[in-house]
Amino acid sequence: MKSEGWIDVQIRTAVDTAELLGMLADPVIQDGWEENGVVHLYWPKPQWSMEARARLNSILQGVDPDASTERDIRVEKLPIRMASPVGSIRRADSDRSADCDQAELGAGGAAGTGH
Repeated sequence: MKSEGWIDVQIRTAVDTAELLGMLADPVIQDGWEENGVVHLYWPKPQWSMEARARLNSILQGVDPDASTERDIRVEKLPIRMASPVGSIRRADSDRSADCDQAELGAGGAAGTGH
């Protein structure tokens, strides 16, 4: 897959990372882990869309109807270098998400604004 950038989709949820990955069943998601109650998913930026976010919202609402998906999902651009086509993603921490266009990524209150 030609890399056009990656994003870290961060989801505050009680759902286990492996369970969420299984429910999404999306082969473009490269990796996932949980840290302090937040599930992180590596998603190729070209495949992240309002439709992908809506599908994630729907799955989260299905397992927790009281979840606030607009507040509990955060998207950050990852300045990365791919060491191999799958997994093994290394971050360049110095400029992590400094210039992330949140509206383009469909985060926060901008969801559903025509992107």
